Amino acid sequence: IPGQVQYDSLYQKAEKLLDKSKKTRATSPMQSLNTAKEAIGLLKKTGSGNRLIPEAYYQTAYAFFMLGEVDSSLLWFEKVLTVPGLETEMKAKALNMLCVVNRKLGDYQKAAQLAQKALVAFRSIPDSAGMMEVILNVGKVYHATGNNDKAMLSYLESLKYAESIKDTLKAGILCSLIADIYMEIDQAEKGKTYYRKAIREFQNFRNTYMYADLINNYGIVFYEEGNYDSALFYFNIALNVYENLGQMDAIGASYQNIGITRVLLKDEKEGLRKLHQSFNIFKQLNLPRDQAGVLLDLGHAFIETRQFDSAGLYLEQALEISENINNTYFKKQTLYWIYRMNEASGNLNAALDTYKKYTVFKDSLDNLSMKRNLQELEIRYQTSEQEKEILRLKNRELIVKSQKHLLIVAVVGLIVIFILTVVLFLMRRKKDKDIHHQAVLVHQREEALAKAELARRQAHEKQLENELEFKTKQLATHALNMMQKNKLLQNIWDEIEKRMSSVDQNSREALNLIKKSLKKGLNADKDWDLFKLYFEQVNEDFFQKLKAFNPRLTANDFRLAALIKLNMSIKEMASVLNISPASMKNARYRLKLKLGLGDEQKLSVLIRNL
Repeated sequence: IPGQVQYDSLYQKAEKLLDKSKKTRATSPMQSLNTAKEAIGLLKKTGSGNRLIPEAYYQTAYAFFMLGEVDSSLLWFEKVLTVPGLETEMKAKALNMLCVVNRKLGDYQKAAQLAQKALVAFRSIPDSAGMMEVILNVGKVYHATGNNDKAMLSYLESLKYAESIKDTLKAGILCSLIADIYMEIDQAEKGKTYYRKAIREFQNFRNTYMYADLINNYGIVFYEEGNYDSALFYFNIALNVYENLGQMDAIGASYQNIGITRVLLKDEKEGLRKLHQSFNIFKQLNLPRDQAGVLLDLGHAFIETRQFDSAGLYLEQALEISENINNTYFKKQTLYWIYRMNEASGNLNAALDTYKKYTVFKDSLDNLSMKRNLQELEIRYQTSEQEKEILRLKNRELIVKSQKHLLIVAVVGLIVIFILTVVLFLMRRKKDKDIHHQAVLVHQREEALAKAELARRQAHEKQLENELEFKTKQLATHALNMMQKNKLLQNIWDEIEKRMSSVDQNSREALNLIKKSLKKGLNADKDWDLFKLYFEQVNEDFFQKLKAFNPRLTANDFRLAALIKLNMSIKEMASVLNISPASMKNARYRLKLKLGLGDEQKLSVLIRNL
């Protein structure tokens, strides 16, 4: 069937495009985006309900994300969730990426909620790799909000998953994230150890953004040690990878790192230029957390160049954004640099006031962490005291009772405990066996039902295919009979025309009567009515769709359109309609005008797509 062949061709081409988009999204995001959009265009031609639609939306969203266009990726990931009948795996993947996107946009509460939904979905499948990804992203949310303890626990749990499924790429990423936390809590040696481990894991992934992130973070280690030349070296390596990938948010981060490093290397002009480039990128991408980081570095840079008015302006903006997005780390750092600015400018009263705010805020953060630790210690202490109290009471009871009675009670108690233990063990074992047996029965029944349902569907689909094939054959046979009948009648007509001049008057009148009968046969509508019945069984709503283009179409127009739909040649159509090929061409041209088609638009393409 021409329509089915076209559908299958479009579907297969779209499937190949999506596979290509997935393979190139890490190394060439722009190519991945264009390929995914091309696939969407093809899938729209196949109609709604295509199972590849959510995959096409997902690949488009992921490509936008890799390009750093976070707002666009948010819209496309949300579009995935709107597809009816979405599979659980795709739903979980989309929820996980929405967690990542909202974290990038600074909405940590929503990111955490989406992560929990994604985790539930992955556990229902179950999918260890998916759970690893979600737990990793939960750790990033904790990390972004300054809760390093929970972030570290999440990263370590995710690392166990990565090592269990032998995913070296994710293991490298997690080692890098763990190293970041160690560096933040001033445990540099442990941080360096995890960075080196991460670099070893990334040996086969040097052209990916993950490797660039790792090298960038390793450069930050040298930056914090004051080794600015080495830091700049690694920052530039990371920038080259990001630029090759076209990842705009990462390019902005690299400009930020290179900018503040160049300022500290006394290349103030180039450093400030890079910092402003970074801020413009983050502003364009609507990333408030990253904007706050650049503003903080701009304030630092202007302090270094002793331009205190500009420094104060940028630091105040950084403080405002940090408070708006509830980022405690940037707020603490901003207060520190405002204190340093006032101190460097000789404004000692303001410096003292800011330092007090900084120490109060820092102490409040430390107190929160200490409070959590004290609560845990208190719970442990209370548990220990309760255990001691129980032991003390038991000892007192033993002292009151006689040794003989104690021995009897102890023996009886041991016997009773042993019997109870055995009974409970046997009951638990029997219960486990019953549960397992019931689970096996349920599974077998579910499998039997699934097989029966599959067989029923396959039989129904086969029946539909046979009916469609039979109706298509009827339609083709009827059209062929009409063509052969008209051709035979036309040949008889032509033969009579030849003999009209050579016969007498009585024979001529008899031949005219035969010609009238032939003309009725050539113009008979009964054959067309039967043809139309078969045609509409195969091509539902065809004439209604055609009539929507022009309500004034004639019966001959509909007949011509039906023959074009059957892919007949001009000569074959002329034979069926009992007109000359030249007249057929004119009829096609008139139908094209009635349907409002231009010179470059093909009539056959329009009709076959209906």
